[in-house]
Amino acid sequence: AGAASAPSAAPSAAANPLLAAWTTPDGVPPYDRIRPEHYEPAFDQALASARADYQRIANDTAAPTFANTIEAMEGAGRPLARVSSTFFNVASADATEANQQIQKNVAPKLARLSNEIYLDQKLFGRVDALWKSRASLGLNPEQAQLLKLTHERFVRAGAALKPEARARVAAI
Repeated sequence: AGAASAPSAAPSAAANPLLAAWTTPDGVPPYDRIRPEHYEPAFDQALASARADYQRIANDTAAPTFANTIEAMEGAGRPLARVSSTFFNVASADATEANQQIQKNVAPKLARLSNEIYLDQKLFGRVDALWKSRASLGLNPEQAQLLKLTHERFVRAGAALKPEARARVAAI
């Protein structure tokens, strides 16, 4: 078994249909071009992009507003949402060994990002400040509901807990 029979390296971003612009009708994923080896590199790149999006929001020096916090969070991680929905649609319909292995490899990375986001005290501080001042923000009903749900997600994830309790939640 020489080098010719060795598996090729992960596809480059340019060759990975999950990372390229989709020119398919209605923006449907180009399933005919996606191969199992495309998913993990796409997840890794999309996770890094999402992490950077949320860090930008958390580190914003401007006072929190609905636009620069809640709306920004809604727009954060779009590539990850795209890769995730594509993969999990396929994996739920086609539980191949390869898809199960990808799921096993990706699940802890997704959980880690979720912990980073929902236990981030700077990010929670921004959301919590908005929540506490919600009556004066002039939000429409949809915005008010989104703020409520966002705040609840943080609280339920443990963001409002004391540091030692947050560490325990993250470990679990």
